[in-house]
Amino acid sequence: MLTPDFNERVIPFALHPLGMLDVFVELGFAVPDLLQQTGISPDQITQKQLKISYLQLMRIIENAIALSSLPSLGLLVGKSIAWHAHGTVGSVVYSSPSLIDAYLAFRRYLQIAQPIYKLFFSTPDYYFDRGSFLVSRLHTLVDPVLSPALARFELEFRLAVLTRLYRACGNPGVADTQIEIGVSYFPEGYTELLLDLPVAQVKFNCPYSYIAVHRDFFLLPWRGLRRPLFETLIDQCEEEFQSHSNVSVSEQLEWLIYKNYASDLSLQDAADLLRISPRALARRLACENSSFRLIQNQIRAKRVRCHLKYSRLPQEDIAILLGFSCAASLRRAARACGAQGITLE
Repeated sequence: MLTPDFNERVIPFALHPLGMLDVFVELGFAVPDLLQQTGISPDQITQKQLKISYLQLMRIIENAIALSSLPSLGLLVGKSIAWHAHGTVGSVVYSSPSLIDAYLAFRRYLQIAQPIYKLFFSTPDYYFDRGSFLVSRLHTLVDPVLSPALARFELEFRLAVLTRLYRACGNPGVADTQIEIGVSYFPEGYTELLLDLPVAQVKFNCPYSYIAVHRDFFLLPWRGLRRPLFETLIDQCEEEFQSHSNVSVSEQLEWLIYKNYASDLSLQDAADLLRISPRALARRLACENSSFRLIQNQIRAKRVRCHLKYSRLPQEDIAILLGFSCAASLRRAARACGAQGITLE
């Protein structure tokens, strides 16, 4: 995993930082106090194009934690932050045809509001489990610059935002619409805040933090009439994303494969979506020391390793769900993944 530059000023202040600041102010904190030791003045935050570093944002959060007697600011901010603070992608909560559409859109385009989230994109974070559940593991940044309090804020902020997204975009017409969450600790003094999230069940002291729902709730579309609006929004998000990032053809192809999770994309399909010829796509991938088949196999192998590591389903069932003919083929893909040096952390 690449090591990010925590001092680089790449976070648009008008998105996550301002959204969090709004909540902190609603909780009674003063802006000058929140900006202490950040190098940011109250006058600067009204500038349209202001960008700050990850460390500056962490200092704002640390100041809020120090000023607060509340037990979990991460949960409170995640439950209250406006959807528009996530950027254009925040509107998928109103337009996505399914939860998987909204989930994958957030996974890619939240990088505009928080460029450091790019670190999460290459790792599969959901898998099928027993009882027809689909489990999404929650990652946080693990780095010496993050104190335990900041790591907890990050986890609980993402947990609260994702549970809101799940409840808003999950299919309400399926038999099981319950949301279960698990956290890898016991929240001393504020269990009720976790229980107050829009979920049916909360588990503590789990091996890792997660959100789990029935796969139909996650996968089945229910707002099909909104598909044109959603696709228009995604096109806008992609334009913004590419204007903010140096996006390689390999990364664009990875996104297409993730986005078309239910389809087995061919080279022709991918070329059509990228509006270039198959030959041109192959040539441009070769210039990046890659190929269509290599990327497709890498993504498939990562999914295999994720399921074999975390899912409690029998290997035969995992093989069927992931499109393999048998468990032996699944294991061969896992061995290929290891040979390519692909890990899950």
